[in-house]
Amino acid sequence: MDKTAQLLQTFIGKLYQLAELLQKQTASGLQLILDHLSERVPQLLPETELMEFLLSVSWLHDPQYLVSHFASLPQTDIDTELELPAATDFVPYNVFFTLPEPQD
Repeated sequence: MDKTAQLLQTFIGKLYQLAELLQKQTASGLQLILDHLSERVPQLLPETELMEFLLSVSWLHDPQYLVSHFASLPQTDIDTELELPAATDFVPYNVFFTLPEPQD
């Protein structure tokens, strides 16, 4: 499992380096690199055998599963009890004993 984790780290590292290179390109430069990716930056492409191995490992999630579950942030409801000021329905205003005001 440790060896697989190292291989996965190498794989992801190469993909990040490739993404960083592509991000810095102009539109025309990007198209040129994408058209000839294996010739221009072969050192940034993960090896086919490595990809096949990582895709076959049973304890790693399928890429389609990861995209479908983590591609967008979940919508969460704001917990109204933690908002300030607190909603008046939850705040008891008559909890303190008050003395009657003295009469003149």
